[in-house]
Amino acid sequence: AAWAGRVYFISLAAAAYQDINSISSVPAVMDIASEIDFEGTGVQVIGAPYLLENYNQNQDANSVNDLLVRFMKDKEGACFMVDELTSKNNYQKFVGPDLSHLTGAGSSGSYVWLVLRPDRVLMMTSAGSMLT
Repeated sequence: AAWAGRVYFISLAAAAYQDINSISSVPAVMDIASEIDFEGTGVQVIGAPYLLENYNQNQDANSVNDLLVRFMKDKEGACFMVDELTSKNNYQKFVGPDLSHLTGAGSSGSYVWLVLRPDRVLMMTSAGSMLT
């Protein structure tokens, strides 16, 4: 495939929610574990701190989604596995990244996998009451 060697695993575990101020400057444990898991595979592991440092030079990004889309546009034609995409913003509403740029000719071979971080997990007890 044309994207061979251009596969990125983007771990957003270091972002608590969509506000870029929630991104820790220290890589999350999951970022380090992912680097170990993908070692020798040709998949490049990118963390939220890297996105913040390299894709917000003008200090004009408002969200994790902004950083993610900037990175994806910069790597046009590549494939992306996005892990731990936080699903909430300051208003507690889901706001996904705008991936409309992937409809262009330069991205015809791109694939994107998104794994959302659950906002909360609901479980039912055997008695029928809900736990959060």
